[in-house]
Amino acid sequence: MGLETKSENKILAQGGLGINFEPDLAAKDDFDFADLSAFGGPVFVLTIDTEEEFDWATPFARSGFGTSHLKSIPRFQALCGEFSVKPCYLIDYPITQDPFGVELLAGYANSGQAEVGVQLHPWVSPPFDEILSPHNSYACNLPEPLERAKLSTLHSVIVDRFGIHPDAYRAGRYGAGEHTADILTDLGISIDTSVRSRFNYAPQGGPDYRTHPLDPYWLKRGQLLELPLTT
Repeated sequence: MGLETKSENKILAQGGLGINFEPDLAAKDDFDFADLSAFGGPVFVLTIDTEEEFDWATPFARSGFGTSHLKSIPRFQALCGEFSVKPCYLIDYPITQDPFGVELLAGYANSGQAEVGVQLHPWVSPPFDEILSPHNSYACNLPEPLERAKLSTLHSVIVDRFGIHPDAYRAGRYGAGEHTADILTDLGISIDTSVRSRFNYAPQGGPDYRTHPLDPYWLKRGQLLELPLTT
């Protein structure tokens, strides 16, 4: 389960731009659903979009962001520990460039207190070969070689600086596309959490997830599992 509180969603909702929720729209029946009955009951996965500070109401930029909020993570992590919750921090490129954030999150991951996954914000992830625009803020709209290069670069930096091999991914702005699954499996990532079921981002150039189910399903059986956000 992921909890959505982003200011991005508030801004877009106020402007009527693309956050169309249709809870009664029937999901397609051609998904390869995963059998997770072995868990014996409901399982909640807490994922944290761990990204740079910036204002969603301003144009996309490659600089001018902050990472001072990382100093608040220890308090949150302590709360998770009180309830035996192991969060997954989905980090993007600016976080990997912050020495405090690297030491902190790598420590949690290597001690088994948390997981570290990958989140791609294309506009702040090298290589910078695209024009900055709302359209290109969705990785699914980039040419396959560029989406692959950005994801591969980010993945390599995480492996090098955090000493782990991340196995979970979320596309920033939920921008997964037709090439994303192949790229993820090539990188050895086994879980995708990019799908926000029943929401439509097509009016602003993003994906349309209105007919995607809330239940987990295989993107590639035995290799890549989709865990849709459930809130």
